[in-house]
Amino acid sequence: MGYFDSLTNSYFKRTRDGRRLFFPWGWMGRGYVIPTENGFQKLHRAVRRYLRITFYLLMAVYAALAGAGAFYGAVLLPVLLVPYALWVRAKCRHMHRATEKLTFEESIANQAREMSMLMLWSLEICSILFAIFGMIIFITGLRNRLIGLIGIFFFGFAAIIFVKMIVAKERQHIRHN
Repeated sequence: MGYFDSLTNSYFKRTRDGRRLFFPWGWMGRGYVIPTENGFQKLHRAVRRYLRITFYLLMAVYAALAGAGAFYGAVLLPVLLVPYALWVRAKCRHMHRATEKLTFEESIANQAREMSMLMLWSLEICSILFAIFGMIIFITGLRNRLIGLIGIFFFGFAAIIFVKMIVAKERQHIRHN
């Protein structure tokens, strides 16, 4: 499985009795019971497609506009989130609300389960390097200190998340052995 498959899995949960749940806002929102396996497959593909399009579009805007990309990327977020919110509302309208919650730890474990340790460590190292690069930009005043600050916080947060995923993956490995 690839990065987007693992990211997509963080929006879903399987209960002990085998039901599939969809958490359109991840661990920060409520969940919905997906009535059929076919419905789950379609929903999973749609969420993965949305995440891919959003990621590549934001990266393209950032790369094309260099330093101004952070501003335009922030402006673009509502343009990407509003259609998603409307789509989620339409999709979940006929679904039953789940009584179960998706915890942050479950979301992290769902993502980690689908990634190899090589991928997790690669993402961890890249996040640390980009956070360091953000510090260099901030300290030296290269181009724009705001970009450096955004890089420090975004990639620093990403590095923390990837460490949590590595720990979750290790725990999964220990449980299965």
